[in-house]
Amino acid sequence: MPYKYRIYNPNTSKERLSVSAYSIRLKWVRAKFSEPLQEWHSDERVAQYTRGFCMDLFGSVMFPDSSTDGVPAMYLQFLNDLETPREYNWGGAVLAHLYRELSRACLAGVDTIAGPMLLLQIWSWTRFTIGRPNPREEPPPFGGADEDTRNAFGVKWTTRHLWKHNPHLGIKIYNSR
Repeated sequence: MPYKYRIYNPNTSKERLSVSAYSIRLKWVRAKFSEPLQEWHSDERVAQYTRGFCMDLFGSVMFPDSSTDGVPAMYLQFLNDLETPREYNWGGAVLAHLYRELSRACLAGVDTIAGPMLLLQIWSWTRFTIGRPNPREEPPPFGGADEDTRNAFGVKWTTRHLWKHNPHLGIKIYNSR
């Protein structure tokens, strides 16, 4: 399998990261799996959509890379068995990716940064008042006993959106209050 290298520090050969040259374009993944699933779809089709959603999640939220519009195909190995998935420390992997990108961005001559910037943004809003949005109402409580209904931590920085029907366009649009 061919590899391409991203050099972080040109002064030493130890500071390079090998990345698979094989990737799947996110634009293709989103186009391929954009139609809604129906009740009559087979279990194999549902599994394909699940893998497509996970690959989009890996490439755009968890491990984004600013150099291409693709997700490395190496992530497919983690999606082989959807019935009994192996347990991985995805949170630790995302944090390691963010830390690597932050330390790369601190080098002289580097003018880009990749990684889970949404995670960094929410972390900064909880710790710094500068640039933080002001919630218009009391934020919903974080946590709770029921895992399926509890709010995510980032919900406290969002505002309520009201859906309304636009008869001229024939679609529903939302406005934030």
